[in-house]
Amino acid sequence: INHENVVFIADFDIEPGIGPYFVMEFLDGCSLRETLDAEAPLPSERIATICEQICQALAVAHRSGVVHRDLKPENISIVQRNGRDRIKLLDFGIAKITRDNFPEARELTRSGRVLGTPRYFSPEQAQGKDIDHRSDIYSFGIILYEMLTGKPTFDGQTPEEMILQHLTMEPPSLNPDKFPDELEDLVAWMLAKKPDERPDD
Repeated sequence: INHENVVFIADFDIEPGIGPYFVMEFLDGCSLRETLDAEAPLPSERIATICEQICQALAVAHRSGVVHRDLKPENISIVQRNGRDRIKLLDFGIAKITRDNFPEARELTRSGRVLGTPRYFSPEQAQGKDIDHRSDIYSFGIILYEMLTGKPTFDGQTPEEMILQHLTMEPPSLNPDKFPDELEDLVAWMLAKKPDERPDD
């Protein structure tokens, strides 16, 4: 995937005695996780800048037949370019390949496996069901909620508890005195339990 908002992988190989490796661009910045831990909730202008670039990265990945499957703040890097945030989407290690012309990759990423980070799971991902790009949209909705409020949508004590919340609980509403109804509707749309009820792109 060649895009300014996706980390650039320059080369890969297998080294005897070490194993597989890849060479990626050096990113002199911090993760969105570190930024949220230090500064959340983020200012609306910064959220808009970050979200626009996440959307661009996901769009090119999805058009390439790749579902990230582990979208979370730890896998989003923020580097400074000319005084502005530049987003880099990282770690496609458990990505799902959806294109039919890569049958070997499709076999490696078949449904029935629960992979990812429970706090950012989509409901269908938590159940080990077959997923598509709309699973990433759900995870993105959780990240957006966290940037807006400084809190996760669901925060169980165990992975099993968080998975149950994704499956059965509606996310808490945004503060109506602070956020417009349109933003509340967008977050709710992204966090719909059923993939068919989420944005398609």
